Amino acid sequence: APTVVITEDTNNDGLISEDELVGDIDARITLPADAVTGDTVTISDGNGNTQDVVLSATDIATGFIDVIISNPGDAGTIDVTANITDVAGNVGPNSITDTATLDLSDPTVDSFNTIDITPILTGQGNANETLLIELDTDGDNLPDVTYTVITDASGNWSLDTETAVLDSGSFPTLLDEDVISITVTDPSGNTGIGSVTISVDTDGDGINDNEETSLGTDPSNPDTDGDGISDGQEVNTDATNPLDDCSSINGSPLGDSDCDNDGLTTDQEVAAGTDPDNPDSDNDGLSDGEEIALGTDPNNADSDGDGIIDGQEVVDNTNPLDDCDHNGGKALPESDCDADGLTT
Repeated sequence: APTVVITEDTNNDGLISEDELVGDIDARITLPADAVTGDTVTISDGNGNTQDVVLSATDIATGFIDVIISNPGDAGTIDVTANITDVAGNVGPNSITDTATLDLSDPTVDSFNTIDITPILTGQGNANETLLIELDTDGDNLPDVTYTVITDASGNWSLDTETAVLDSGSFPTLLDEDVISITVTDPSGNTGIGSVTISVDTDGDGINDNEETSLGTDPSNPDTDGDGISDGQEVNTDATNPLDDCSSINGSPLGDSDCDNDGLTTDQEVAAGTDPDNPDSDNDGLSDGEEIALGTDPNNADSDGDGIIDGQEVVDNTNPLDDCDHNGGKALPESDCDADGLTT
């Protein structure tokens, strides 16, 4: 009987992968020693297709013939057998059947971004097949960790890197902006690739750790400047400065900050009743801090009531605390500016 080999199945594992299938499906029929010119070889593919080849002297000299088998399509199977009929019509025994199934579909890997440093990886293959999962976590294009998973009846696969048993390697501690490059290989040798990017936001403020480092904010503190507004809100929405407690929308500056640069802290302004966002609460030309230092009232533009504002008196070099000392002002009625015992 002749011998049949499906040569397209290069590793003879019974599966023809996408890489193995080059053009047509080829098979080789090796002839028995008693084959002669004029004999007819009948080849069947197990799917109802047959073909006859009449042997030539060249075929006999070569000792084999190569034939093309009909392609049944992805997931289809071919069962190739052959027998020889001599010129007298005698049919010889069938060859041993060589079988191969076409597996032309690459498995897939779902790519995504996640804040989970031990993510669940997912993808798709054929139903109930064993897949090799290789992970490269350091960017050297070499697998650091390998796993084996089995797809479900629908072909879905899932791998929890926190709990899955490893075939080799050790799953690392991932940092912000690390990328897991994933290669999945099915039994036919078809491969699929994907990647998962890690975005670690340790403090949960909406800014990942690497970006916080670049900004100068604290990746472990959601409100670096302590103004009551999260760093993420300040950067991503409000366009305020997450490092400046005086820069916020509806935030509260720290008690020891001087947001209006008037020489008084927020706590001091609260105690004095002045506006912590206005350096000159009474608009007299002197900052609130200068007024506290001089002893004038930062909430009263004319502390001595002489009709000249405090700032002008300082310019005039008169005393803003003495209504008798002014340029162009007017003393209070009860004042005795000339010390003669009589009030104004």
